[in-house]
Amino acid sequence: MLKITKETSISDLERWIVMDDHEFELEVLESFKYDPGFLIALIQFFLTKLRLSSMVSVKTNIERADFSKVLTRPYDFNHLATPLLFSDDFTIRDKDNKEVSRGDLIKVFQRSLKIQEYLYSQDFNREILGATEFKKAELEHFRKRFFSTKSPSKIENGVSFLVGCFDHLEEYDLHKNYYLYSGEYVRYSKGIASWLSRLFKFGGFSISKELNLNSLIDDLSVVIHELFQNTEEWGKTNFNNTQFYSPNFRAVLINLFLDQNLNKETSGYEPVVNTYLFNLLKSNPGELKTPNKQGALFEGNLWGVCEVSVFDTGPGMARRWTGKDFDQLSEGQEIDSTIKCFNKYITSDTSGRRHVRGRGLSRVISIISGTGLIRVRTGNICIYRDFFQRPLKACEVEGNGIKFNSLEALQRQEGTSITILYPFIYSR
Repeated sequence: MLKITKETSISDLERWIVMDDHEFELEVLESFKYDPGFLIALIQFFLTKLRLSSMVSVKTNIERADFSKVLTRPYDFNHLATPLLFSDDFTIRDKDNKEVSRGDLIKVFQRSLKIQEYLYSQDFNREILGATEFKKAELEHFRKRFFSTKSPSKIENGVSFLVGCFDHLEEYDLHKNYYLYSGEYVRYSKGIASWLSRLFKFGGFSISKELNLNSLIDDLSVVIHELFQNTEEWGKTNFNNTQFYSPNFRAVLINLFLDQNLNKETSGYEPVVNTYLFNLLKSNPGELKTPNKQGALFEGNLWGVCEVSVFDTGPGMARRWTGKDFDQLSEGQEIDSTIKCFNKYITSDTSGRRHVRGRGLSRVISIISGTGLIRVRTGNICIYRDFFQRPLKACEVEGNGIKFNSLEALQRQEGTSITILYPFIYSR
């Protein structure tokens, strides 16, 4: 039985994908305690195994009596909730290897996701009003427990927040958690900005009082909107767009990593992330203080990094771009097709909306192009760009195409995950 511990790396998960193992031992950590990029890689690993192997069983390090913390704080255990809701073939076991009731877990996870969605559509500074399917006391309990500004764990560890859409769970109303107007439109970036501002507020960060929606939060909200919009348009159907995937999961994960955790020994991080953080943390925070940007908003000298990871279990970027299956694509073709998705006005869409659809991912690049990191894992490939070390050049935007680094050929994974790391300066 393969063991997934806090020492396990993303590279380990990559190697294990093609193994026949379908039983794993998981050292369960709360979502916000995983290193940058690892939580989304772990979720993608489990969902890929479910697609390839059908049955997946996870033995945890949690005593049966202690499973109450999973039931009362499901938002801290997204890596258990997501695969459980994704497939009936995912089972969770306690420390004694006894299966935990799927029914109890699913009921709590479903309800917590719906409460989370309801609360994030409200003004948190007002009393909870109006008739809902939830009791007022239940909403207040959830709000105080998750969104408290006095939580020692948030002050020490940062905040982790995941919004997921289970496209196949319409009967449970879990297919539109990221939408407005009954699931017809992806949330606007301004609405997403309110989420981010709350996360910073609940983390106890010091942000300039004279600014309501500061440029950091504004920029990140655009990044989240554009990345999720991309899953809406390209991550729901098979590679030749003839049928919808079922089951299918798409999600946004937001993690705020704070100074004391980023300054720990980083040798356990994935090499791409490790190099980025090493160079970032040894630099002067003043390098982020660009005009009208973060320097005007954060008056302090502590490093923070916001991770935005957007993930789907769709066909993968290259397959959807070309309309070809993996056996028709070489590694080079897969890399080239994926990179093209990030160039402005380049799209496989031939409709009248092609100029709209060819804009989103290039807009993401323009926002993070000075100090951020982007890592794209899709199909058999992984490409990345460290903009802190290699800022975007004007010639790349104007026609030569954006340059990425690529890792050696990897094991095939289901779907696409795009991870953005974006630094900020803060004080308490």
